[in-house]
Amino acid sequence: MERSILSGFTPHFCLTLTLLGATLSTARADNIPAYTVTDLGTGKPEISTDIDGNGIVIAPDGQRAYTFPNTNNHLSDLQSVLPLIPPLNNAPIHSPMTYGDPNNAYSRVDDGFLNENGLFVGRNIVGVAGHIAGAGSLVFASQRQADGSFGALTPLWSSPNNYSTSGQIAEAKFLNNQDQILGVGGITSGPSSYNSKDFYLFDMKSNTRTDLKDFLPGWHLESALGLDDQGRMLLSAYKWDSQSGTQFHSFLLTPSHLVLSEPVTVPEPTSLATLLLGLGYLALHRSRRRESSGSR
Repeated sequence: MERSILSGFTPHFCLTLTLLGATLSTARADNIPAYTVTDLGTGKPEISTDIDGNGIVIAPDGQRAYTFPNTNNHLSDLQSVLPLIPPLNNAPIHSPMTYGDPNNAYSRVDDGFLNENGLFVGRNIVGVAGHIAGAGSLVFASQRQADGSFGALTPLWSSPNNYSTSGQIAEAKFLNNQDQILGVGGITSGPSSYNSKDFYLFDMKSNTRTDLKDFLPGWHLESALGLDDQGRMLLSAYKWDSQSGTQFHSFLLTPSHLVLSEPVTVPEPTSLATLLLGLGYLALHRSRRRESSGSR
């Protein structure tokens, strides 16, 4: 028999309960992590690797690179894991918009991550076909057990929106190997909330959820660009003023217990080509000297 982690409540109150449940684990003032914020400037940074294969992030100007060891834990084959996850059915079958037919309601997991520690993080989308009523989205987690199965589902955060509502859905963007989840939580409260986004970092080890908007005062978070395996976050944000208009910047947030790496200067393409040409000339010159010595 299928069970729901939101059973016993109407669809409207299911999502409310989940949201409040996540709020109870929001990081306390004395437990909020501290970060060193580096403004990378305007434009979008690039996550890449150096010549030794180490993860780095290259600033939008292409001239600076910072340490960013990261692992892509996004599941390309979600169906290989879903059968092992405990049954989840949050379909709003009691919504009046189903017209008495529970088959008009749906609940599906359409995205997921799995890290090296066996932590699965998924996104549950619910709603009624053709209707906004009863819509919602939920980010949840489940830990793989010794026998290969996955344990009880833990709700992390939710949103009263899904794709059909054109609102901001709750979704995980990144999962690192420290069991931290970086994602978006949907709309915020307030008169202009429809275009606002809430971004969260959920730490499974401490069971705390941190709202990231307080780390960049004066800026509005726009997107989550990366999360590395040491807890660094890459975010984009914007602000507006009457003189400069709208400004989009990217930011690197480094946990305070980590030493902020000094930016490495990235050679310009012309400089790199000149360097390679020079190295090639030296190699050719040495080769000819050896040939000349051998012929004597």
